[in-house]
Amino acid sequence: MNEDQTLSDLLSRSMRAAKTGLNRLSELELEDVVNRLKSGDQNQVKLIRILGYSGNATYREVLEPFLTSPNPTVVTSALWVLCEYWLLTPRYSDKIISIITGAYPDESGIARPFAMKIAANYLSDNECPKMLIAILEVYASPDTLADARVEAYHALEQIAQYPDLAGKELVTTLRQRFLDKT
Repeated sequence: MNEDQTLSDLLSRSMRAAKTGLNRLSELELEDVVNRLKSGDQNQVKLIRILGYSGNATYREVLEPFLTSPNPTVVTSALWVLCEYWLLTPRYSDKIISIITGAYPDESGIARPFAMKIAANYLSDNECPKMLIAILEVYASPDTLADARVEAYHALEQIAQYPDLAGKELVTTLRQRFLDKT
C-alpha cells in the first residue's frame, strides 16, 4: 500500500470510528500521525483531520502551531478540528476574530467563511460579544466586499435564529440580545 492509500485508509477509518465509536485508530497509529505532522509532512490537512476524528483534544498542542500557517487551508482545518470537533472555541476566539476581521492574510478567501461559520455555530448557543462585534463590523463596513458581507449576513441569521428578521431588524435584535445588556 502506498503512502496516499495509507493516509486515505487512516482518514476513512478515523471518520467511521468518530461516527460509530468502533475500531478507533490505535495509539501507535495516532502517534505516527502526530510525528508526521511535527516533521512537516506534506499531507497536513489529511493528518489534521485524522487527528481531529480521533476525538482526543489532548492533541490540541500538536494542532496549535498550524493556526499560524501561511496556508489558509491548513489554518482552517486546524481551527475546524479545535473548535467544531473538540469544542474549544472560547480558547481560539482571538484567532477566529482575526480571520473574520481580515487581520489574517488570506488572499484566497478560504479562511473567512470558515471562521464565520465557526463563530455562528458557537454564538448560536453561547455568548462572545467580541466575536459578534467582528461579524457585525464586517457586515456594516462599506469597505467589505459583497461576498464577505453575504457571509457575515448568513452568520448573523444563524446566530439570531429568527428566520423572519432581515437587515437592520436582524442587526438591532442581535445588538440587543448580546451587546446592550448594560
